[in-house]
Amino acid sequence: MKKLSFRMLMLLMAASMLVVTSCKDDDDDDPDPQPTNTKPVASFEVTPVVGDIGEEFTFDASGSSDEETPADALQVRWDWESDGTYDTDYATEKTATHSWAAAGEYVVTMEVKDGGGLTSTTQRTAYVGEAPSEITLQGSITSDMALDASIKYILDGFVFVEDGATLTIPAGTLIEGNPGQGENASALIVKMGGKVEATGTASDPIVMTGLGDGKDGNYAKYVQGLWGGLIILGKAETNNSIAKRIEGLPEAFNAFYGFDGNVGANNDDNSGTFSYIQVRHGGTDIGAGNEINGISLGAVGRGTQLDHIEVISNKDDGMEFFGGVAEVKYALVALVGDDSFDTDEGFQGKGQFWCAIQGEETGDRLAEQDGGTGDDEEAAPYAQPTYYNFTYIGHGFDNYVIFRDNAAGIYANSIFAHGAQGLRIEYRDDKHSSYDWLTDASPEATLMIKNNLFSNIAEKYIYAKAESGTLPADHETVTNNLFNNNQNFAEDMGIDMDNVVPAAASAHPVAAKPVDDFFVDAPYHGAFQPGGTNWADGWTLYFK
Repeated sequence: MKKLSFRMLMLLMAASMLVVTSCKDDDDDDPDPQPTNTKPVASFEVTPVVGDIGEEFTFDASGSSDEETPADALQVRWDWESDGTYDTDYATEKTATHSWAAAGEYVVTMEVKDGGGLTSTTQRTAYVGEAPSEITLQGSITSDMALDASIKYILDGFVFVEDGATLTIPAGTLIEGNPGQGENASALIVKMGGKVEATGTASDPIVMTGLGDGKDGNYAKYVQGLWGGLIILGKAETNNSIAKRIEGLPEAFNAFYGFDGNVGANNDDNSGTFSYIQVRHGGTDIGAGNEINGISLGAVGRGTQLDHIEVISNKDDGMEFFGGVAEVKYALVALVGDDSFDTDEGFQGKGQFWCAIQGEETGDRLAEQDGGTGDDEEAAPYAQPTYYNFTYIGHGFDNYVIFRDNAAGIYANSIFAHGAQGLRIEYRDDKHSSYDWLTDASPEATLMIKNNLFSNIAEKYIYAKAESGTLPADHETVTNNLFNNNQNFAEDMGIDMDNVVPAAASAHPVAAKPVDDFFVDAPYHGAFQPGGTNWADGWTLYFK
């Protein structure tokens, strides 16, 4: 028995040595293992930003997040005067209230702690008593916030209006974006489920511009790229197979629009009100030639009110629509570096009274009308916006309007002025193209150009171009019939970039407006009533 016990002991010792050696070998493979936990993102907002002595301020840190710890498990604590001593203990409750007994500017610090014990801090300023002349906005707005038109607001970085929050911007408010590129760029982003109620007036528009520009405009009209722009993200349909991250923002930011396969999409989605707004001098570069549009609209629904909007001197596109069904009246885009209006990804919206004006040496196309991207080009819903009473004034080069990537659409009662060539329609022999909407026996989408005037277009009012393969032999007959059989005419309307209102109406016929409550009766060609007033006078920078 003793011998057996000794042998058993030796076997156990050998096994122990094997385990120790094995563990040591594993440790040698990773002598200094690193924790996988990353610091949480600290974010909070204060409401109101300006209050009275003794008034209760609310602080909301629900915008804080962490990759590993669920939001409801994150803990926060507060230092009401940023004196280094926290006034509350850690708690998972993300909201708190506080008041001050004296007037002043109070910097509040919030610290957030994740499940791994890592912490991050951020600060905001609460103003008690007299309002400051300017306030800086940062991070995420997670609950309702109202701005004050007597205060200038500075966007410092990407400012997000989060799901469930409403940002109210009164008439006459000035918002300036800090300069910077890449992750240091500044922009206002309305996320899916967020809202902005921005209601300016003709006498007191809302101005969004670069730092130091002021309401009256301190920069020359042609200056571009001083800040980012305005981005609105919604829940309407696109022809994308998956939800997409909006272009113009670094990938690290969670800014998506639309739904996978449109499951859950809502074409009546409401992202708020945008009325009498100027967006000036935007389009900063975030890297690799990727600039921000003046206004980007991703899957925006028809419940969103968009009217009396100016985008001027943006480095990239003026207004770009990524799917959705947005409806816009009275829009002026001027002096932008790329396309004035750009539509894509199954955009089915409506427009009336739009004007695009190119600078003498700046701008690509007045309108780039794309149907989709990649394999989704041929997916429904097909891009077919409906446009009435547009005025496009080019710089005389050959890039004017293009239909491509299977885009369709309707232009009626519009004026296309000053271009070497007019509307170009893409043909492809490898897949369905915009040209095919003209020749299909039973097309599922409409490409129609009717009752328009071509003023000082040098040649080729409507023409086809092959991007793959060779144009069909009868392509000129097809495009000429589109022009000739639908009441389109060449007529000099006497307009240019300085004078957009025709002196007199054309004698050529106009089309009746669609049976649709969005469109108003405007029995004339172009965005401005001939012999009438310019609706952009006064409230826009271009016609100031």
